[in-house]
Amino acid sequence: MPPMSYFVRTLLIVLSVSAAAAASGDPTCKYVDEYFPDCLDFLVGNYFIPPQECCRSVGALNYMANHLMGPRVICQCIEAMVTGTKPPLMASRIEALPKYCVTHLSFPISSSMDCSR
Repeated sequence: MPPMSYFVRTLLIVLSVSAAAAASGDPTCKYVDEYFPDCLDFLVGNYFIPPQECCRSVGALNYMANHLMGPRVICQCIEAMVTGTKPPLMASRIEALPKYCVTHLSFPISSSMDCSR
């Protein structure tokens, strides 16, 4: 798929997220709950590389962290989702995720989440 098509599709997703967030009036974890699970199998060690859906989701979450909800809200939603996850997230996979997805994570994530920092 050409890069422009991917960009346009991502932009449409983000605009729909923005409209929904504006309509509700408060930050929500709905979108993190929708996108972040695409990466969980990789982050807990079930896959050797993240699936394409994971990298697309990371791109959408990065956009939300930078332009809609802020990194702390994204972090808090992820923290709530992964607390007590069995098996736990692997630190080496978290560190590898930006490399595999050719991106920078705009929101904090670690094997021991602490979004207060």
